[in-house]
Amino acid sequence: MAKEYPITIAQYAKENTLLDAPGWKGFKIHTRNQKVFIRMLRQANATRHRHAPKLKFGLRVSRSYKEGKIHDQQNGNHAWQEAIDKDLLQFGDYETFKVWKGHCIPQGYQKIKCHLVFDAKHDGRKKARLVVTGNLTPEPDDTPCADIAHLMTVRIAIFLSMLNGLLLCDTDMRNAHVETLTRENVYIIIVPEVCDRTGKILLVSKAVHGQRTSGARFDKKMTDVLKDLGYVSYKADLATWMKDLGIY
Repeated sequence: MAKEYPITIAQYAKENTLLDAPGWKGFKIHTRNQKVFIRMLRQANATRHRHAPKLKFGLRVSRSYKEGKIHDQQNGNHAWQEAIDKDLLQFGDYETFKVWKGHCIPQGYQKIKCHLVFDAKHDGRKKARLVVTGNLTPEPDDTPCADIAHLMTVRIAIFLSMLNGLLLCDTDMRNAHVETLTRENVYIIIVPEVCDRTGKILLVSKAVHGQRTSGARFDKKMTDVLKDLGYVSYKADLATWMKDLGIY
């Protein structure tokens, strides 16, 4: 342990006044310079966090595509691979990417990277999502944010539905971002874990998770749809929409 985690053990020895005790004196050298010690301690904690097993709802969550394959082999199934295939299938259905067949990069397009992010649901389902590094793109001129309903507004809506005996429903909108087109001129180069088009240049035509303006693009699309359906935005909370059905 002293060889693998000297800074962590030095912190423990300092907190428990053991630096002058036999067997612990060798760690005193790490604590002499307080400023350097704090910096090394932060680096050690960050390294330990990156390599420590990620657990959620009792399931070990993969941190990378390679680790996901190892977990599938250990568990004797294809759970993580199936989660990856399920997420990547939507990009073909929604025509999220367009293969660029030219030899030169189109003018005005910026290269960004992509990677897979893994998660686990409370019911044991495993989730994978392709995310792009939108932080590499410049800040947009307009707001990149989407309106979110205030918690108090949601509570009032629930209260009114119960008070008037109204039916209260909720829904989960899947693949929300890829329902909309993106205004960002970016492209990615496919890596093996994404699909069999390794090395191909793909132009991003739909709003993908990780892009700066994906939230705003979906918010604009949702706003247009609700207006077409006759809904009106509540002035005190723009993310709350109402429609008079003429029942009362």
